[in-house]
Amino acid sequence: MVNKKPPCLFFILRHNDIMDDKEKNWLLHEKYEGNETAEYRADLVRLNAGEPLAYIIGNMPFLDCTINLSSRPLIPRTETEFWVGEVIENSCEDRPSLKVLDIFAGSGCIGLALLKHLPNAQVDFAEKNSSHITQIKENITANNIEANRANYFASDMFEDIPQKEYDYIFANPPYISTEDIGAVQESVLAWESPEALFAEDGGLSLIKKLIQTSRAYLSPAGALLIEFNTPQKDALGSFLAKENIHNFSFHKDQYSAWRMLELNFS
Repeated sequence: MVNKKPPCLFFILRHNDIMDDKEKNWLLHEKYEGNETAEYRADLVRLNAGEPLAYIIGNMPFLDCTINLSSRPLIPRTETEFWVGEVIENSCEDRPSLKVLDIFAGSGCIGLALLKHLPNAQVDFAEKNSSHITQIKENITANNIEANRANYFASDMFEDIPQKEYDYIFANPPYISTEDIGAVQESVLAWESPEALFAEDGGLSLIKKLIQTSRAYLSPAGALLIEFNTPQKDALGSFLAKENIHNFSFHKDQYSAWRMLELNFS
């Protein structure tokens, strides 16, 4: 059973660049066990400058895993945690064996959660940033997951992934439209990698490419699961119709916003 928790402060995007008491208290007790040391006061300066709390503390929880963020990947969000947890509970738990690809892996939070909760899963991680790959390997060890259950590919999408068939491909690609940069919180723009956030074509360029290229990597009954942004739903539906893909469904997150596309090519 996946441990479903109320949203943690780590997951909340900052709405302004002035630290509040909740963030200060969380930092104090999570990282410093309540002791107001010189290091804590130095971290307050970082927090006041707008640096995300998750980076300052250095790790965060995600579906019973501890995700170290030392390589500065995209900070996992509660929306991602929610839909991945739903898939684990409703689609994957009774499968005797699973071959899974976590593509655009970033922190590796999705694949790590799958390995943690699905003892019969084998997960391949694909991520073009080699420093993130190194961090994922360290997180595998830190979360007491058997090393032989994971493989790693420093790959831009499918470019350097050997040809094989997966039961599931999980993807949280960059999907914020480059035209929406002005609407993104300043702390996100200042501290999180633009490569992990933004995409062309209304934010859909990488999602469309993923859909077009993933067919060769899915088993006949395999499913592709992609995170997206609510306003993109209609454009995605039109694109799928154009590609003659009819076996798909959209799913909402815990805030009733459209968040995940599930499709297969059968």
